[in-house]
Amino acid sequence: MVLTNEQKVMNYINSNPNDVLVFGGNPLTFSIEPELPKLDNVYDMVHEVIARANEFNSTNESGFIETSSGRRRSSIDIWRHIKGVLPEVTIFDVMRALYQYCIVDLKCGFFFCGGVRRNVFKNYGRNSRQIGDQNLDKTRLDEYGIHIGDWEKIGLDKSKFPVEVPVESFSSFGEWNPYYNPEKCGLKIIFSEDTAGDYEFDITLIIQELSTGRYFLGKDSGCSCPTPFEDFHSLSDFREIDEHEVRRIKGG
Repeated sequence: MVLTNEQKVMNYINSNPNDVLVFGGNPLTFSIEPELPKLDNVYDMVHEVIARANEFNSTNESGFIETSSGRRRSSIDIWRHIKGVLPEVTIFDVMRALYQYCIVDLKCGFFFCGGVRRNVFKNYGRNSRQIGDQNLDKTRLDEYGIHIGDWEKIGLDKSKFPVEVPVESFSSFGEWNPYYNPEKCGLKIIFSEDTAGDYEFDITLIIQELSTGRYFLGKDSGCSCPTPFEDFHSLSDFREIDEHEVRRIKGG
C-alpha cells in the first residue's frame, strides 16, 4: 500500500509525543510564561513560537522541559505549542506556514538535524536568509519521509487525507462516555455548549479524534433523567466536520 504524504505525516505524529507544549518551566520556580496569543493566522503564530523559543523552555503537560531556550524547534513541536491555544490548527497548517515563513520568505533559518532526525527551525536574525539558503535541500527526506518541497501544499488535497473510514468500522467507546471521559475514548473536546435551562440539557459538542486530528460534531438533549451522550457509542454516532465548520460553530 502506497501512503500519501499526509498519511506519512500522521503516522509520524501518532508515534511521537504530541501533547501540548507551553513556554516556561523554570526548574527552580516552575514558572509558566503567559500563553501564546490567539493571532489571526497560522503564519503569525509560527513567528510567535519561533521568537519565544529563543528565550523560553518548551515544557510538556507533565512539567518536563523537552527543549531548552535558545535551541531549534521542529515542526511538530511548533504545532504542539500552537494547538494549545488554537486546537483546530492541524500539523498540515503549520507545515505550510513554515514553508512560507522559512523557504519562501526566508525569515527563519533551518536545517536537518541528524541528532533528532528532524528539520529544525530557529530565528538567526539577519543570518536566517543565508542559513535557509544553504540548507534548502529538496532531495533529502525529512522526519516524515517526504521532501521539504512537499510542505508547500500538504493537507490541501482533501482526497488524500483523511482517508475515509466506513462508519461501521469505528471502534466502540466501550463503557466510556465521550462527553465525560473523552481521553478514554481517544478524543479531545474542542467545543461544548449547553443552551438548556435547569433540569435539562441541550448540548452541542465538537470532539477531535487524537489519532487522526479529525473533527466530529454531536448534539444531544433531554431532561435530567438521561446522561448526556449516553447513546453515543462510537464516532459513527457523530458527524464529521471540517475546520471551517469548527470555526463557524465556535463563532470564530
